[in-house]
Amino acid sequence: MDFIHEFYINKNLSLLKKITLIIPTFNRNYYFSRCLWYHAHFPFGEIIVADSSSDAKKMVNQKIVAKVREMFGTNIRYLEYEQETEKYGKDIYRKWGDAVQHVTTDYSIITTDKQFVFPLTLVLLTEFLYEHPDYNSAESKKIWIDKDFNGQTYFIPNGDSRFSVSITFDDSIERYKFALQYGTDTLFMLYRNEDHKKIYNYLMNSSVSDLRFAEMYLNIIPYIFGKSYFLDSKISLCRDMIHLNRNGKLNVLESSTVRYPSLYTYKKDGVYDKFYQNYKNSLLMLCNGIEVIDPMNIKNKMSLQNILLSNPKLMSVWQNIPKKLRMVMKQITGYTDTKIENISDEMMIVDRLVNQTNKFHNLDEPILGDDLLKK
Repeated sequence: MDFIHEFYINKNLSLLKKITLIIPTFNRNYYFSRCLWYHAHFPFGEIIVADSSSDAKKMVNQKIVAKVREMFGTNIRYLEYEQETEKYGKDIYRKWGDAVQHVTTDYSIITTDKQFVFPLTLVLLTEFLYEHPDYNSAESKKIWIDKDFNGQTYFIPNGDSRFSVSITFDDSIERYKFALQYGTDTLFMLYRNEDHKKIYNYLMNSSVSDLRFAEMYLNIIPYIFGKSYFLDSKISLCRDMIHLNRNGKLNVLESSTVRYPSLYTYKKDGVYDKFYQNYKNSLLMLCNGIEVIDPMNIKNKMSLQNILLSNPKLMSVWQNIPKKLRMVMKQITGYTDTKIENISDEMMIVDRLVNQTNKFHNLDEPILGDDLLKK
């Protein structure tokens, strides 16, 4: 029995059987093995792996899946996709959308291979959706884990979730308007299965086929379809940010946001107007009467990010300055909250897992050794 089992052994996680956890992964054996090993401790109805890695990485991931099945007896479905190659990232959400269509449980949630969901919070969110059939999604606060210059891990709030609230209007247009101001990253909400499928079906059948506009599309249409609950008192997800910016530069292997062109690159490439028009037309077909705002004109909730996004040259400089200077500037401008002081037991589990497996990161080795994380 390891430290994760020890903590959760007497916790009632039976409602997780109603949830399918979907893990998209791409060319990251270390992150994927850690993610799958962690989540295999919990009684999800099914875990679906959506793998678009290179052939060599897929072979390792398949061995990881087999090993985890052997260790935990977990119900894991492995889905294989062509390697991601499209310049503007249209193959990413096509993969996510297809994986969602395979869900057979009542609820589903997506987590990337760098993230950890907190099962006790998922139980509370599932209870809420069960008791409130007029809501299609539920979520809670999200956090990041990072390391300071002394090598000590710490937690900070995810910026968007600081502003999130429940969106409860009966009218879809009112929910849409409110979501433009107070909505959050909907990609990692807990959804009713039928609504999750419907959301991605609309995306997959639309003309919105790139990463940037598709993400904005996915951050709007859930609110058009139904009400969304936000549990402010709990944390539902933690993302590992430790290796995103090492040696003063952002690592493109650590984030698809970094790997793909920004909207300002779209402008430079001459494709922005076409992609925006597709996005606009799809939203208007979905919900007639809404005002579609050009993303370039949406003011971001966080002032520093708004300044950076409005100036691609400044953004380029920002992405390549030393991390210490970036942190100082964030603190001065109020871009991010200070470190979280009240560390929960679930956060401590993630902290321990991250620190004990960090040695496998640089060589991208899976963490599944014979003596994995023994006490």
